[in-house]
Amino acid sequence: MTKEEAKKRMEYLEQVLEKYNYEYYVLNQSSVDDAEFDRLMEELIALERDFPEFKSKSSPTQRVGGQVIDSFKKITHKRMMLSLGDIFNFDEVYDFDRKIKDVL
Repeated sequence: MTKEEAKKRMEYLEQVLEKYNYEYYVLNQSSVDDAEFDRLMEELIALERDFPEFKSKSSPTQRVGGQVIDSFKKITHKRMMLSLGDIFNFDEVYDFDRKIKDVL
């Protein structure tokens, strides 16, 4: 992939991921499933790693989620909440399980 192709692809991925974040967090309706969103995000992360000169400060990789709708109920957890994050295989599931057991 040339630098110009990488730059264009990164710009495209930022735009489409921002759209998907808006749909999910603000509109509460997503036009793409989680696996496709994660695949696109992983692609953007890899491109940012390989072409750091094109990494944007506003990239979706630089923040979590997006705006949250006003009707979203906020709660305070008594204990730390851990997330699976982006897990794509059994080794990552086992690693998450180990981390949970270490915390407990």
